[in-house]
Amino acid sequence: MLRGIYVAAAGMDVQQARTQVLANNIANLTTPGYRRDTVTFATFLSHALSRDEEGWPAPVGRHHLGAAVDQVVTDYAPGPLVNTGNAHHVAIAGEGFFTVETAAGEAYTRDGTFSVDAEGYLVTAAGSRVLGEGGPIQVNGPFTIGPHGEVSAGGQVIDTLRITAFDNPAALTKNEGNTFTDPGGAGARPAAGYRVMQGWLEQANVDLAQEMTDLI
Repeated sequence: MLRGIYVAAAGMDVQQARTQVLANNIANLTTPGYRRDTVTFATFLSHALSRDEEGWPAPVGRHHLGAAVDQVVTDYAPGPLVNTGNAHHVAIAGEGFFTVETAAGEAYTRDGTFSVDAEGYLVTAAGSRVLGEGGPIQVNGPFTIGPHGEVSAGGQVIDTLRITAFDNPAALTKNEGNTFTDPGGAGARPAAGYRVMQGWLEQANVDLAQEMTDLI
């Protein structure tokens, strides 16, 4: 079959992958703390060309047989903060992620849509328990959170939110439920220079106009 057809098919494949990522970004426009993705591409099956000059090969250049998806990259730029007035909504101004407990182990999220479960624990929208320095935080009712993550209930501080930052966030794995996990190499450490804001939510870092323009 003509080589050009394969090159064209490879181009269609990468554009399909790009469209799927853009569509997912748009679908999560209203997901608190969502981090948008972008697709990077690489040359597919590149090889050297040469010509014969008096019995010896002379280099001409390289011939590429199309493009392929290199990787999907997550953009960790912060999203805008919105004042909701809801005491169960919490945002981080600055670096770091909330640390939560899932069935698969610790995970990290910027989604501060919290609630209190039937056992009195502070949980995420997905039902994962929010972790403090002492473990899962049990508030048993109304609570307040200070600018440094101090969680108070019943008139006393019961724990402090564990806010985790990463020296190499590109090493994180993006999971379902708007969370990330560290398979190793992300350089986890306690966050610094942040401010916790109760009654606020961080929005997705998705620019709808830009995503729609890229999609078109």
